[in-house]
Amino acid sequence: RAVADMLGQFSIDKRHLQALLDGAAFDLQPTPIIESHTQLDQYCHWVATSVGLTCIQIWRGDYEACFEAAVQCSLAFQKTNILRDVAEDARRG
Repeated sequence: RAVADMLGQFSIDKRHLQALLDGAAFDLQPTPIIESHTQLDQYCHWVATSVGLTCIQIWRGDYEACFEAAVQCSLAFQKTNILRDVAEDARRG
């Protein structure tokens, strides 16, 4: 209901929400493996860029003007988050 309400209230590109669901599905795999920078960027798009681009639309920002900055910031934040967790993830196998 909350998502339906949000979609009714804001002009949100549903592709961003689908990307977020794709990232969640990937994370639910027993041992998700990313083997290339291209796959890493795709994963970051699913779990971070989609959120940033959706937020621009919720906040009613200038989507076109903010698009590239949102993409680059979300990639940087997500990759930083991943790097922060590498040692712990390695210990967990």
